[in-house]
Amino acid sequence: MDPDQLQFFEKDFWPDLECVPMGVRFKLDSCKTKVSLRHWQLLSSAERAQLVALPCDSPEALAHFQATLAALATRYDFPLLPIAVDPSPWQLEPHCGLDDQSWQALSPFERFICIKAANKPELLAAILAALFSSSK
Repeated sequence: MDPDQLQFFEKDFWPDLECVPMGVRFKLDSCKTKVSLRHWQLLSSAERAQLVALPCDSPEALAHFQATLAALATRYDFPLLPIAVDPSPWQLEPHCGLDDQSWQALSPFERFICIKAANKPELLAAILAALFSSSK
């Protein structure tokens, strides 16, 4: 699933990206960094959109995301807080009522959004429906 497809449940803060979208939260977890909502909101809409658009599907892409984020943090004078992601729940055994085969068929990002929605049954159901109705 492309992070932009998540707009169906993040629509309240798109297109201004008032809150940190799941795609960026996944990238932040991947580079073991936290950005507070207050600091996220210091960024312009264009800068937020830039972070949304940057890929993180390779070590090089993730390094570029980190460098871009670090430059923005320097510009706006806010800290990038390290977090311990040890190991990420979306990398572990099946969750969210899915069997092993279905869980393994999901991308790391798809697992991430399932874990984030796991405590909201209606949201999780909508995400799973979107995941398994799209062609993979």
